[in-house]
Amino acid sequence: MKTTAAMTIASKKQVHGPSRQSIAKGKAKRGKKWSLAEIEILREHYPLAGALGCVQYLPKRPFTAIRVKAGQLNLKYDGYKPWTTEEISILKEKYPRGGTAECAKLLPGRTVNTIRVNARKISLITRRRWLDSEINILLKNYPAGGINACIQLLPHRSRKTIRQRCYLLGIQRT
Repeated sequence: MKTTAAMTIASKKQVHGPSRQSIAKGKAKRGKKWSLAEIEILREHYPLAGALGCVQYLPKRPFTAIRVKAGQLNLKYDGYKPWTTEEISILKEKYPRGGTAECAKLLPGRTVNTIRVNARKISLITRRRWLDSEINILLKNYPAGGINACIQLLPHRSRKTIRQRCYLLGIQRT
């Protein structure tokens, strides 16, 4: 009797598709096999364009499948672009007054994060310690007026740093 019960359970699993255990182990139904032409396209374009760029050359392959196959083939995407002297001069000229937002408009190939990182590398951004006088301004003005009241009195501090410092000091709005 046990053998027939086991056989009916096994046949039900086959009818209803793979079990959750097999899916968790990575044995779920796979897509179609990669052709040699697709692999050649991937080898040619992935190092320069990455997975996102290869989607246009392999429209029937999803983004994740392209990344997985590139990993299996040990292909590396070299997305780093060195900063040019023109970009650095724009950063030095515009960052002190316009900040990240202004530079992002003038440097369309750069993300906000890379602009900030490079500004820190060339010493345009320096972290300043909080002075006792600045903390006193927070203690007096933040509870009643919030960030807007403090930012006028602390022009060299951003909204984010004021909010973080008030949180660390335990200052709350009333």
